[in-house]
Amino acid sequence: MTSSVQSISLTPVNRTQPAHFTCPNGRAFFSSSIVWGAIGPRRMFGPGSIYSAINYYWLMGGLLPICFFYIARFFPRSRLRLLSAPVMLGGITWLPPATPLNFTSWAMVGLVFNYWIRKRWGGWWSTYNYITASALDSGLIIATIVVFFTITFPGVAVPQWWGNTAVFETLDARSLAIRKIVIHGDTFGPNSW
Repeated sequence: MTSSVQSISLTPVNRTQPAHFTCPNGRAFFSSSIVWGAIGPRRMFGPGSIYSAINYYWLMGGLLPICFFYIARFFPRSRLRLLSAPVMLGGITWLPPATPLNFTSWAMVGLVFNYWIRKRWGGWWSTYNYITASALDSGLIIATIVVFFTITFPGVAVPQWWGNTAVFETLDARSLAIRKIVIHGDTFGPNSW
């Protein structure tokens, strides 16, 4: 079987959209619909398929909370008692649509408020933590509305710096990433399903 590897130029959806908006949840849903609809779960995850070993993660997901429970029982003063399988695995489920920026900002704010401030000013934390979380959410929404009506809607040029320009200079953004081209007579994926 022969294949051709070359640089191709595709026009991603966000390149044609003037504000470069994308929908990560939509992309994740589209990919999932291809896996579950067009290819089918039996071909992907059934016995003898190329991803059949992934089924063991169901077992690991069921056993992980039990392991964490016994770790907390045997080591009650250890930091390992703070591990929570539902929180860890639930957070991971957002990885396909979310970006590393989402997770790092969440981790930084979470560590500051739920570790440092809670440790130093416990009374303030127990009184105002939920109000602060609501204020941060409300501030994000208000800032989004203000930015839309003051910059995006009127078409004002935003200041250009490496934080908002470097993302458009990558090979993926310029559609120069090398991809395998499926030529006539070639197949994509395994030789047989």
